[in-house]
Amino acid sequence: MKSFMRVFLLSLALLCLCAAAQALTKSGYEVEPPVPEDYDMPYTITVYLPNQMVVVYDADTLKPVRSMICSSGTGNLTPRGTFIMPSTYTSGWDKWGNVYVRYPTRIKGSYYFHSILYNASNKSLNVESWNKLGRKASHGCIRLTPLDAQWINYNCKKGTRVRIVNARGEGLAALHDQIKAELKRNGHASVQPTLKPTPTPIPDTISQSEGKKAAIKSLQSKLRSRGFYPRVPDGVYDAETIAAWNAYQKARGWEEDSIATTQEQIELTNDQDTIGYAVNLSSGFEGIVVKKVEERLKELGFFTGTPNNKYDSATVQAVKRYQQAAGITPANGKLPASQQPALFSSAAPTPTPKPPLQLGSQGTLVKNLQTRLYSLGFYAGSATGKYQVATQRAVSDYQQAAGLAVTGTADAALQARIQSDNTLVGTARRLTLKSKGVVVKALEEKLKALGLFPGTPDTLYDKVTRQAVASYQRQQGLTPNGVATGSLQQSIFAQPLPGQEEAAA
Repeated sequence: MKSFMRVFLLSLALLCLCAAAQALTKSGYEVEPPVPEDYDMPYTITVYLPNQMVVVYDADTLKPVRSMICSSGTGNLTPRGTFIMPSTYTSGWDKWGNVYVRYPTRIKGSYYFHSILYNASNKSLNVESWNKLGRKASHGCIRLTPLDAQWINYNCKKGTRVRIVNARGEGLAALHDQIKAELKRNGHASVQPTLKPTPTPIPDTISQSEGKKAAIKSLQSKLRSRGFYPRVPDGVYDAETIAAWNAYQKARGWEEDSIATTQEQIELTNDQDTIGYAVNLSSGFEGIVVKKVEERLKELGFFTGTPNNKYDSATVQAVKRYQQAAGITPANGKLPASQQPALFSSAAPTPTPKPPLQLGSQGTLVKNLQTRLYSLGFYAGSATGKYQVATQRAVSDYQQAAGLAVTGTADAALQARIQSDNTLVGTARRLTLKSKGVVVKALEEKLKALGLFPGTPDTLYDKVTRQAVASYQRQQGLTPNGVATGSLQQSIFAQPLPGQEEAAA
C-alpha cells in the first residue's frame, strides 16, 4: 500500500510540473498562450517581471506589437496572475498623493499601468523614478515611459487581458538593455507623450470574404458606439454588419461597397461626429452616439450636465423631459432607434420655459432652488418651497458672487445656472460633522491645497474634515472645535495658497 501511495504521489507531482511547464518553451522561456475563443479585444498584454518588460501581443497572431521597459513593485508587491482590465479612462495628468502620474490604466483594484513619476509641486520629472526605470521600484503598479503609458491607455481598453508572470521572455533581456541604453542616450524628452494618440497598428482591409475575427469585432464595436450596428459584436462579417458598414459609408458620402478599407477604418476610429439611428439606447449604454444625444438634448434645453458617452440617470431624466414635451408615451427615458431621427430634426420640441421665481412664489421649483442653494452654501434654511426673504437673500448673494445683476429674482436662465454650478460657493451655512453639499467639497479642496486635509475631497463633512478645520483654527490661534462657521469659511477661502505669498511679494 505504501509503495502504491509513493507511485501515486510521484505521478501527481509530475502532472503538476507538466502543467506548470505548459507555458514554457524547451529553452525555459514563457510562451504567450492563445486567448479564449470569445475574446474580442485586439491585444493581450504580458508583464515579464524578471525581465522588467511589458510586451503587447496581437490577439489573433500572438505576434509582439510593442515591447516596453518597466518598473514593477519592489519585492512581491506586484500581483501575479491573469487579469481582465475592468475599466479605462484617459487622464494626461493624475495626482496621486504627493506625485503626478500620466495615462493610468487599471489592471485590477489599485494596480495600474502608468508613467514614471512627476513631482506634485510643478509637474517636473522625478529623476529617481526615471533612473530606476527597468528595475523594481514601485509600490505594485507597472511604471512605463510616458509614451508607452499613453500607448496602452489609448489602445488597450476595458476587457483587455493582462498576464503578470514571474518568468522570462525569449530575447527580452537583450531588448531590455538596448532600450535602457537608448533612454540613457536620448534622455527623458524622447519619450514624452505626443499631442495626438500614438498610432495603432494599421488594420487590414475587411470584406465579406476575409477579415480577422478580432478586427471585425473592433469594427462592429466602433459602428455600435456610433449607432450604426444594433447587435453585440461577434466577429462575423455577416449581412447585418455589412448593412451597418454601408450605412456608415453612406453617412460619410463614400461609395457603399461593403468593404472596409484600411484608410476607411482609420477615419472611422478618428470620427467623433457621424452617428446613425439603428441602436436602441437606454441606461447603461456607452458610446459616441450617447454624447451626441446629450449634446442635442442640451441644445434643446432638456439636458443640463456635461455631455459624455454614458447613458446614465441624467440622460434618462433628460430624455423623459423631451418625451413629455414631444407627447411621446410612455415617457420612460429610453430612446429607441425609431425616436432618434425626430430628436435630431428641426421640428424637435423645446421645454416650456420655467417661470421666474421671486418673493411670493411657491412650489417644487422653489424647493429645488432652495435645495441647490443650500448645497452651494448660499442658503441656510429648510427647503420649504416658499420664496421668502431668506431665499431672496440667497439668490442675491449668488448673483453677486457670479458677477450678475443683483435682483433677488431667479429667472429660468439663473435657475439652470444654479442647478449646474459646481464652482461658486457661499458661506451662509454653519458646517459641522455630517454636513453635506458642494460647499463642503470646496472647503476640503481649499484645506487640501493649504496642506491641512489629507483625504480625497467629497461632499461629506466627516471626522477628517473636522480635524483639518481644527488644524486651521490652531494655526490662527482659535479654539480648535472643528466647526466651520461662516466667518471661518471666509477666512479659509481667503487664504493664499503656498507660494502665492512670495509671488505677491
